[in-house]
Amino acid sequence: MKLINFICSALIYFHLCFLMMACTKNPFGSDEITPGNREISGKVVLSDDFNAEGVYIWLEGFDIGARSDANGEFKVSLPPAAAQGTPSGVTGSFNLYFYLANYGLKSITVVTRNGEFLFSQGEINKDGELNQPKELEKFLDINTVVEPASISTSYSGVVSVDVHLVTPLNDSATVVFRLPSGAHSGRSF
Repeated sequence: MKLINFICSALIYFHLCFLMMACTKNPFGSDEITPGNREISGKVVLSDDFNAEGVYIWLEGFDIGARSDANGEFKVSLPPAAAQGTPSGVTGSFNLYFYLANYGLKSITVVTRNGEFLFSQGEINKDGELNQPKELEKFLDINTVVEPASISTSYSGVVSVDVHLVTPLNDSATVVFRLPSGAHSGRSF
């Protein structure tokens, strides 16, 4: 009797293990088991055709963000619904921001329901991607030249700092120079 119980237990264990490892289909509807619509992706480009690597993308209301890669591409993923502060996940409209220093801040609106993105809403297509790349316009170009280029700690000569500001949008910029205490300027700013 012990041998029969052992054999039955072993067979049941083997079948359960086999079923668990072989399950790739969802028995409750959809063909594939997926994490849902918790990820969106897209591309950022810069108006001056510079490399868009390092653009910061963040989603308000979730305190999550990402940086664009060398091709300007990014992905933003929502945490699981249970980790969003409500049992069924967050529902609402939120701004997705795009930021890079010296470029204008841009945003789009994304919509979530029950902790997942709603695809085919606003600027997000049915595949969870931006309909088109988000372009950031350069609004300020700062070129700084320091002479001499390097100095030792005992250097006592003149250090010249030449700053050129260019605002391609025909706008104005205010620059404030704060000199360290004890430093003085040969001319006013």
